[in-house]
Amino acid sequence: MDKLLLIHQIETMKLGRSTINLYFKNVNMAEHPYVGSIASKLQIKTLKNLADKQLGETLTRQELAQIIYEVTENKLVLNHDDVHIGDIQDNSYEPALIYAVQAGLMELDGENISPAKAVTKGEMVQVLMKLNKAIKTQKEAEAKAKIEAAQNITSPEQDPLAVKAGTSTNTDQTSSGQDQFNRRTAE
Repeated sequence: MDKLLLIHQIETMKLGRSTINLYFKNVNMAEHPYVGSIASKLQIKTLKNLADKQLGETLTRQELAQIIYEVTENKLVLNHDDVHIGDIQDNSYEPALIYAVQAGLMELDGENISPAKAVTKGEMVQVLMKLNKAIKTQKEAEAKAKIEAAQNITSPEQDPLAVKAGTSTNTDQTSSGQDQFNRRTAE
């Protein structure tokens, strides 16, 4: 999962190395950079819950959904609107599980998801493949929105970069970009 996040430039850290090392003391040093990289993107509560697991203990569907929910910062494009999951009432992972299903990363078995069931290797591969596609879709939607916003700028006055650089032809502007630069460097 770490390489997938890095490929898509999802690198925002919420936790530092010293915090992560408090919880993951027994991690194999060869795996430590990967565990640490993913752990740095999680909330402290999730980190504590994962650290409480015994080494070799499998990840549950609800834990995987929570990790995805946090590392993607709840920003994936949702493909499914109203989702009813019958077996997650009063489950602290409910928002993450609904998000994973709405984003098309996890599938229901009827109306249930069996949140405490261990994630199999096959399921993990399937979720990672879907996550890769979902992140690509999200990035494309963000890029398209930026292009559309740029195309909606009809005059230099609407372009914040032009005003900042002093190239705007706005008649209300009291000083040129050069005057602003001279004042800032004199301070």
